[in-house]
Amino acid sequence: MQFLNLLSRTRLRTAALVAGALLIGTPVSTAAASTGPGTPTVQFNATNSAGGETNGPKLITVNLSASQPGDVTVPFTLSGDAQLGVDYTIAASPLVILAGSTSATITITPLGDPLHEGNEYAVLTMGTPTGANLGANTAHSFRINDDDAQPSVFLEVTEDIVSEDVGLIVVRVRLSAVSGLPTTVPFETIGQAIEGVDYIMPPSPAVIPAGANNTPLLITVLDDLIQEPDKTLGISIAAGGFTNATSGNPAVVAFVVEDDDVPAPPAISSLRPSTLELEFGDLVVGDISGSQRIRIQNTQPISILFGGVRRTGERPDQFRISHPQPLPYIMAPGQTTYVDVTFEPTLPGEHEATLLMRQSPHPGQILPLTVRGIARGVLGKDLLVHAGFEPYAGTGNQVWAADYGYGGFGLRLCLRAPQRSLRGHVAIQRTGRDRQRRSSVRRLRRRRSDPELVRHRRSRRSSGHCGRCWALRGRCDGRHPQPGLRRRRR
Repeated sequence: MQFLNLLSRTRLRTAALVAGALLIGTPVSTAAASTGPGTPTVQFNATNSAGGETNGPKLITVNLSASQPGDVTVPFTLSGDAQLGVDYTIAASPLVILAGSTSATITITPLGDPLHEGNEYAVLTMGTPTGANLGANTAHSFRINDDDAQPSVFLEVTEDIVSEDVGLIVVRVRLSAVSGLPTTVPFETIGQAIEGVDYIMPPSPAVIPAGANNTPLLITVLDDLIQEPDKTLGISIAAGGFTNATSGNPAVVAFVVEDDDVPAPPAISSLRPSTLELEFGDLVVGDISGSQRIRIQNTQPISILFGGVRRTGERPDQFRISHPQPLPYIMAPGQTTYVDVTFEPTLPGEHEATLLMRQSPHPGQILPLTVRGIARGVLGKDLLVHAGFEPYAGTGNQVWAADYGYGGFGLRLCLRAPQRSLRGHVAIQRTGRDRQRRSSVRRLRRRRSDPELVRHRRSRRSSGHCGRCWALRGRCDGRHPQPGLRRRRR
């Protein structure tokens, strides 16, 4: 009896607790979700599936090995090269398998775009579920099939003729449409131009980045100073080897590199005279020779501007040059002109001048023309004095003889201590333009070709000689030309 009363009180107390819990809103689970050894497993129905970009939504099924009295929650994460929101959309995590159900689905919708990007993948991976254990297939790969065709690749150049000094030429490797993948395009060069000599090419292959439709090839054209024919340079897409594109048209472009070097002018030589030496006979100072004509020909293949003849040398003023027409004037190829040369000495001696022809363009080497002439003293003949020469135009103590020296140099002779012999010792001193140099004392011999002599007499009246004609006092007859020439010694 007491046992029955105790049981009744226990039941009433339990009912009161339940009623109190209901009044304060505390949830009471009628079925506990166990994860013990008898708990069901959850997994994907398949490890992979696929759908096209424009084929609409696809369902991914998740299975539960046994139904549960309560909901089973399955979280999942996303990975792969497909981008959420760009390449597809999907139902949000977690997936809920309702109580009493053994499966549920995840909806994934591929998104279409105009880019060729190849097949892409979205990977779903289960996290730790609530109310179930993980099964074997905890990951699912969904392939999004790309339905955009590969673009074609072709070459583009804006110019077909360029100058050698252009610097850079831009050849564009272009796609028919923008691609979502990088495109690799190998290429090669063709034509007459030589790499490293006529141009510098960037290395192959060319790469068009993802999202772009072209890339430039920068070709450096090398300028040189060599005249050469124009050359062609071509760029060709190599057969095979490129990725994410197909061969388009044109696959070959070419252009002409024009040489910009001016043809080298022909080697210019001097105008050619008919002779390189001209001799005039002996003249007396003050006379004028007859003119001698020198013909000058233009042997060049181009026209020459003739500027006349320039005189150089020791005494160029002793010669006169006459031209047939006013200077300068043009001489066509093969044309001949002439100049007249006249010897007009104003000084005695052997005269020489070098004639140089002025022309434009200037020659590499000028052919000199030499003219010579001899002018004798006022009497036009050799005059002898005591040492073999007879002076002329004597003034004071200086007596001049004819100049036959090369280049117009002279000699000054000073009589030293004349002896009774008529052949005295004299010192010879050359009086050139640049300097004076004294030679050794020597005895003069009678020569008709000695250079110009200046005989400067030192008066030695005490020596027994005539102070004017150098004759011994006993032989001088006192008749001395004033002015004029001394008598020739017997």
